[in-house]
Amino acid sequence: MKTLIILNERAGNHSAKHLQELIASELKHYPVHRRQAVEVFIPETIESLHQEIRSRQDQLERVIAAGGDGTVLQVISAIRPYPHLKLGILPVGTGNRLASNLGIPLHLKGALDTALNGEPYWIDIGRINNGYFALMAGAGLDAEIMDKVLPGEKKAMGIFAYFWQGVKRAFEMPYAIFEIEADGQRIRARGIGVVVANAGNLLGRYFTLTPGAQVDDGLLDVCILASRNRSDYWTAIIQILSQEHRGIHQSGLRHLRAKHIRIRSRPRVKTQADGDVIGITPIEIEAIPNAVAVYVPKLKKQGNLLTESLHAAAEHLKNVIQDLLPPKF
Repeated sequence: MKTLIILNERAGNHSAKHLQELIASELKHYPVHRRQAVEVFIPETIESLHQEIRSRQDQLERVIAAGGDGTVLQVISAIRPYPHLKLGILPVGTGNRLASNLGIPLHLKGALDTALNGEPYWIDIGRINNGYFALMAGAGLDAEIMDKVLPGEKKAMGIFAYFWQGVKRAFEMPYAIFEIEADGQRIRARGIGVVVANAGNLLGRYFTLTPGAQVDDGLLDVCILASRNRSDYWTAIIQILSQEHRGIHQSGLRHLRAKHIRIRSRPRVKTQADGDVIGITPIEIEAIPNAVAVYVPKLKKQGNLLTESLHAAAEHLKNVIQDLLPPKF
């Protein structure tokens, strides 16, 4: 069976040709029969991506998304009709939050090894109106951030570009009245946005609006950005950075979990799914449990406790740096 790599030619800081060369260089370390089973496809359009997978799905075992979260979502949407197809991720985009949540290495060698030799792990995704998201969707502030971050900012600042825009927009956005229905619970709140997350790691491991969110619990985590005044957001930012915002309602942040969510607002505000602005409110969102199998690193046997502790500390420092910088290969 074949492995198909879907390469986004506009992902990250490298050209498609350079990424192909890097992938080919890494594949040289694999046996000939493994290399020959891997092909690279660069789709010109989303429809051409769907057509390629549709026409070849009976020959394929796995499809690897080489790009950021947007590319991963497009590939998930394309393989959804074919349950036997499993997903690999090469996180070569600017935003690689899903890979980060799943513990997939953010360097090419480790990511490719995981995609080819890892173990499948079933994750949930979300449906938003007629589309999908794997990481997060929302209305208001987060969609405004996605709309305002420029490509040059993403390439230069990486994930920090979103953080910076978020801080600025939180103090500039006009308030809206949000009406939220979550598994029958009705909430009316004045605020600047609603974030619906499938995974906890939204803007880096150490800046998350949805602590405790899991990609395999069958639920979506909702954070309502509602405050009495703008100064509340400074307190909220500090609580987020210190990971102390786990209460139900603190400093303008309200948290809840649900499977079905409807969001309306007055006035109507922009909406987004996995970083792409998709329209305006209202939106209807639903969790889809066990939607796709993703290759993740195999579990390692427990080693020496001191060695493991030192390794964990080193990984923590490396992850902080990686979250603030765009990927380098």
